[in-house]
Amino acid sequence: MKWPALLFLGLFLISCQKPIEIDQEHCSTRASTHDIITQYLAKKDSLLPIDFQAPLNPLHLQADYQILVEALKEANPNLYRYRTRQDLDSLFNAGFCKLREPTTYLEFVQEISKVFNTMACGHSSWSHSAAFQKYRRKEMRFFPLTIIALDQKFYLDQNYSASPNLDRGIEILSINGRSSSQIITKLRQHMYQDGHSSITGEPEISLYFPNAYSNFIAQEDSFELEVLGHDGSRETLTVAAETKAHIDSLQTLHNRRKPNFGIPLRFEIDGEANTAIYTIKWFRKEYMQSYNQDFESFTDSIFKEIKQQNIQNLIIDLRGNHGGWTAYGKFLFSYFIKEPQDFIFKVEFAKTDSFNFAPLIISDQGIVDSMQFQRNAEGLLEWSNYPNARVQPHPEASFDGNVYILLDEESRSCSMAFASMMRSHTNAKFAGGPAGAAQCGSGAMLMSFQLPYTGIGIHTSTAKYSFAVKNPHDAKGILIDYPAQATIEDLLEGRDRDMQMLRSMIRKEP
Repeated sequence: MKWPALLFLGLFLISCQKPIEIDQEHCSTRASTHDIITQYLAKKDSLLPIDFQAPLNPLHLQADYQILVEALKEANPNLYRYRTRQDLDSLFNAGFCKLREPTTYLEFVQEISKVFNTMACGHSSWSHSAAFQKYRRKEMRFFPLTIIALDQKFYLDQNYSASPNLDRGIEILSINGRSSSQIITKLRQHMYQDGHSSITGEPEISLYFPNAYSNFIAQEDSFELEVLGHDGSRETLTVAAETKAHIDSLQTLHNRRKPNFGIPLRFEIDGEANTAIYTIKWFRKEYMQSYNQDFESFTDSIFKEIKQQNIQNLIIDLRGNHGGWTAYGKFLFSYFIKEPQDFIFKVEFAKTDSFNFAPLIISDQGIVDSMQFQRNAEGLLEWSNYPNARVQPHPEASFDGNVYILLDEESRSCSMAFASMMRSHTNAKFAGGPAGAAQCGSGAMLMSFQLPYTGIGIHTSTAKYSFAVKNPHDAKGILIDYPAQATIEDLLEGRDRDMQMLRSMIRKEP
């Protein structure tokens, strides 16, 4: 399915800032998506560039918000999966009405992010407009330290400020009077969420803290820090904000950006513990191919070696695995069952074409002619010839030993499908965690479109995957048998305490 190409060079050119009268008594009045897009296309060439420091035209913000809501209702079958229709529609109405008041671009971003956080479809998200990204890099200033968030506390990781007297690993008790726990609580209201999984959000807060602080806390030129030294002494000091270009350049110089996954498939044997360790960094086919790896042949080879060496313990490390090809999770699962069974119970769509917001779509969901659909009792289009619905036991033989699966908050999508099936249908034990996704299923088949007036990118799942778990309504994350053990010292030094704990425990078990 191909959508007509539209050039959106003007999508980030926002309205002139003339005051517009708003009907204060009828904020629930909604224009149709068709009318909003038609009006935008008629005047987009006359729109002035956005002033990212000033309140924006409220009618245009309401138009963008309305398109977001109507597009999610039209395209995303997961919209009301984890939250009631009443709760979400109440949020939509409140957000729409709130935009009558003076609202800046970043304040609008906060309203958008609340929608995704509340909806809790982990495959749906937003991204800044291209114009804001360019403006942010040149004009804005940011918190000049990278931090590690752990157990509601902040610790200094890297210092990119002009203040030299900051030791790595010291605890940052507060920033401009806001405690670390207050900041974390605020950030969690805007960040990734999937179902009712009980994630802390701390790994993403650690990774994106300067940006997250700017997006959702405040934009400030300096930061008064209350810190707790290694010797237990408290000190207050001030650091100046730095440009994003400055921070990015130092991160690159010190190789402190998020590391590449490296080789996606890794295998080793710990002979002392009679344990095999299979690390799968990503289930994405293209990524494996870039390293000349093939998932099925690699997996077959390691299970042959496990059988030849009579290995009794297997650790499968899925930490940081965002998902990829569902077929790979199904293939791996085939090594742990003795009878055929369902793997994916069903895949459903709200719609597959003729979207009302079609002129705004910049990448479609990937529907192809070979896919067949039938309308089901819930009114959704069910993918009737989905190829990965059923799994057969692997012909070579199943693994009968002890299985331990390592997860964390980045374990999502099809890695969670595999893990959920292992939790539901095998005796596998789980360590690390908590996993970042719901056990009952997830979204998939992403579509991207652009809000016309703000240029904000919207990425929404258009498919609803239901895993064949024993409890099809379990929207919580996987219960962890052996919780994460890492300390701040482990994280600073790059020690894998969770893997060490698991391997040590296996050695001690009879």
